Amino acid sequence: EAVVSTQSTGICEARHARLVMIACQEGHHYYPNHLTIISLCGLVDGCSGRLMMSLDRLVRGEFAAEGDGDNELKQVSEVTKASLVLAIFYGLIITGALPLSPALGVLCGALFMVALLLNNILLGRRDPFIPIQNAFWKVACSKHQKIE
Repeated sequence: EAVVSTQSTGICEARHARLVMIACQEGHHYYPNHLTIISLCGLVDGCSGRLMMSLDRLVRGEFAAEGDGDNELKQVSEVTKASLVLAIFYGLIITGALPLSPALGVLCGALFMVALLLNNILLGRRDPFIPIQNAFWKVACSKHQKIE
């Protein structure tokens, strides 16, 4: 029975990747060759419920507690990070920076989402984006050495 739920969850992950690609294509339709807008369209569609709930709370001035996992603006979830990676990947495909067909891009995105799912199942609930995130913050927030 666990195999069936994992299989149906894998199908949901593949559907998620396809929906992000469709949102990126819609963004490209209205804003051709604007990678930022295309990626934002895919990101918002990929994590719309979580992101919109957080923005709604921000507008109303009602923030969740620091330990509460419901606030995407304070604690970004793995789904949001994966949606951002997929949106940038699809944006690069749509603008022509990556020489892949959209169908192959959806296949790669679905495999990426299923690989994240298998990572969570086999290795426990560990966020695979943490090393990348730590390296980014180390580079972005490190003090610059003066060259003498």
